[in-house]
Amino acid sequence: MTIQQNYPTTRPSLSLNFARSRRLDPHITFTRTTSGTRVNEEGYIETVAADRPRFDHDPVTLEPRGLLVEEGRTNYYAGTSSAYTDSGGFSVNTTLATSRTADANLYAPNGQPAFLYRALDGSNFHGFGGGQVTGIGATTTISYSCWVRDYNNSDYRLYFVLDAFNPTTSNSNYFLRVARPLTGAFAGGGDGTRWTNTSTRVENWGNGWYRFSMTGTYNFEAGRTVIGYGFQLLDNTSAQFYTPSPSNTFGLYAYGPQLEFGPFVTSYIPVPSGSTTATRTADNASITGDKFSSFYNPSEGTIYADMGPYQSSFTGNFGISVGSATNNYLAFPYITAGGSSIRTTYWRDPTFTATSQPLTTGNTAGKYAIAYKNSQRLDQAFNGTLGTFGGSIPNPTGFDSLYIGRSHFGITRYQNFYLKQLTYYPTALTNAQLQELTK
Repeated sequence: MTIQQNYPTTRPSLSLNFARSRRLDPHITFTRTTSGTRVNEEGYIETVAADRPRFDHDPVTLEPRGLLVEEGRTNYYAGTSSAYTDSGGFSVNTTLATSRTADANLYAPNGQPAFLYRALDGSNFHGFGGGQVTGIGATTTISYSCWVRDYNNSDYRLYFVLDAFNPTTSNSNYFLRVARPLTGAFAGGGDGTRWTNTSTRVENWGNGWYRFSMTGTYNFEAGRTVIGYGFQLLDNTSAQFYTPSPSNTFGLYAYGPQLEFGPFVTSYIPVPSGSTTATRTADNASITGDKFSSFYNPSEGTIYADMGPYQSSFTGNFGISVGSATNNYLAFPYITAGGSSIRTTYWRDPTFTATSQPLTTGNTAGKYAIAYKNSQRLDQAFNGTLGTFGGSIPNPTGFDSLYIGRSHFGITRYQNFYLKQLTYYPTALTNAQLQELTK
């Protein structure tokens, strides 16, 4: 009975269920100037053409996750050669003491035959891939990732290697992690004196595949302007130098190395044959002009969003927002420094007006709603919890746009998240309704 009393009875003037429909509503204008990748209905990574939205799926359960919105990123992993010969992302280097063969009986995360990497007999060092990013001139946060799968229960490990060094003196500091695909966990590593470990993460992709990622901040030191990167094949004791015997019983599968500047990994960006980098530009989705005014009530209203985990590279305003000028907007969520908490903020040009108390820590999936009414109220709820506001609440009029994945007009800072549903009610729901709607 409580649910029936508190659940909204007002008919929404905009209802977009991206997870269910898996299509873009005509209200929305969408651009992305490059191709991007998504996880398709079969659980495999596939490329989506420029200016086409990406409707993503869980790689294990295959359930739709909604519209994928990300900031622009570049994959700097080019290996030691530009002669790519497979879709796994690793370049050919015949001087490295590791062999590689395609396995037609096992698919990589992109649905193509997986490549098996084995240590060669007669050698005690087994590296593959690798290269350099030059011109580093400031403190830089780097995320390094790769999909890995165990072979034949051999329990071989993949050594993630980042190295900040001086190209003249060769002085260097390493940032290292050991990925153990048999158990789906990291199994050691170390931080150099100029590195700060930000995070490590292991994502289960099903069928024995895991995406391992590590993020570290290189605290810049004059002269050390090059970041070296690569992988090494470690044995089942994490030994770096060893001689396998026989080699055909040991190894691991690997796919999709990615080196990107930022505090978290994003969707895979394949580097094509003959290229040294590849870039995916930002996803831009918005509702403006007559399409916006067709559903928006300037006097009162409620905005509801069901979102996946959100991650932000910058401090500032992110998420689903409305606004018509740089300093005239209603923004939510407002992501604080480092993603430590989210809140709603309201600006009325030229000065800040009001913000809510923090509702939760950042990077949290959930249901979020905000209700406004003339100059009377501005209330919010996240996953059933109400948040209060401080400051004056003027009438939020003059808005003409809704941006999905960034805060407002004129700001190029982006949110990174899955959007399952976006709904707008032309009336201000009660606090009890906000709570019930977001449970």
